[in-house]
Amino acid sequence: MAALEFWFFLGLPALGMFLAFALGPIGVFLFLFLVVIWCWELFAYVNYRYCRQEEFLHVLQTAAATQAPVEAVLQAYLNDRPREHLLRGILLFFVFPGYYLIHVMRSFDGRLSRLVDLLEDGVPLDRALRDVPGVVSREIALAVTIGRYTGQLTQALKRLPDRRSASQWVELAPRLLYPFLVLGVLLINTTFVMIF
Repeated sequence: MAALEFWFFLGLPALGMFLAFALGPIGVFLFLFLVVIWCWELFAYVNYRYCRQEEFLHVLQTAAATQAPVEAVLQAYLNDRPREHLLRGILLFFVFPGYYLIHVMRSFDGRLSRLVDLLEDGVPLDRALRDVPGVVSREIALAVTIGRYTGQLTQALKRLPDRRSASQWVELAPRLLYPFLVLGVLLINTTFVMIF
């Protein structure tokens, strides 16, 4: 996450200044186009991560409700997931070079595999979730911890609010982005009319 923050706060403005000085108005338009694409990718990633965390919550709720061993349910869930493909890696290379290698090393399935390994080694679920970040949100991790200490995991997972904080940002981001998108289109049109 630190590399992403570094890119957005230092790398992106430096790239914008370079493109503006090197290519003039065309560089500014190219920079705005790249910013829109990268923001869309970031939004898609956040939405993907939220959906995977919700999917994992449903798996945990099912395991708790059926009194099945969590390790066995998670292993079956992991085995049912689609595998990585070379075609996906080739396509993602053109989106952002090197991203696919980072994705494979830090993928949700890799984290889930580490979580299953910890659970099979006898680590309690709440500690395993703490040791493997990004598998669940903070609210779900808190509910699992409470459920472990009270012995009522099923009730703790059922009492989670329907709308957690991550989904609010996922729904709010496009609404906040829309005025900037309209302003950008207006600026592009005005610049085009003034130049030509």
